[in-house]
Amino acid sequence: MPVQFKEAIVILGKEPIPGMVKTRLAKDIGDHKAAQIQVQLLMHMLEVLEDIKCPVILQLKGDTEGDFARTCRQKGVLVEEQVEGSLTEKIFWASRQARRTLVLGMDMPLLNIKELRLALQRTDIVLGPAEDGGYWLIGGEDIPMDILDGIPWSTDEVWKKTIAKCKDLGIQYHVLSRQQDIDTLSDVHSLLSNPLCPPQLRTHIQSILNNPSS
Repeated sequence: MPVQFKEAIVILGKEPIPGMVKTRLAKDIGDHKAAQIQVQLLMHMLEVLEDIKCPVILQLKGDTEGDFARTCRQKGVLVEEQVEGSLTEKIFWASRQARRTLVLGMDMPLLNIKELRLALQRTDIVLGPAEDGGYWLIGGEDIPMDILDGIPWSTDEVWKKTIAKCKDLGIQYHVLSRQQDIDTLSDVHSLLSNPLCPPQLRTHIQSILNNPSS
């Protein structure tokens, strides 16, 4: 896959179809509300990333020509089909979109634009730890498959195993801020009670939770 850009931010995500996204959250609030919250989280991320002067690419599992994809394109995002395969393969190919790429998920409500700019300027691997034991971002130039292969995805061992691989392979890395992604109702409540939660995002999520017809 040829490198398209000098720098890029790639978001790996799913089309927010009720019942197909945020399934742990949906157990408590229902499929439709969970999908609506997923949309709000991504829309907020895209608004934050408007201040980044590099391409933002959404690699989407789902309909890349549907209403959701069109909404994302209207915000200046490049939308393309996500590759098939394991998460290891998805992250690896996402990282090949630019000479230096930051790869992240679509539910990070507390992104710090200054931190992302600095991550793009570094020359080493950057990793953002998540509260659940995974990571919310991986970035670098030519991220090697070796630090992705064999990782027990969706477990609390992801961060520990990734750092161990970096050390074993002699790969220099820089650790970003710790963030919490949104997987459960507890995560949602933690976000809403966090003073750093953007007011508009808080209002949107509270409206979804309080809507009896959703």
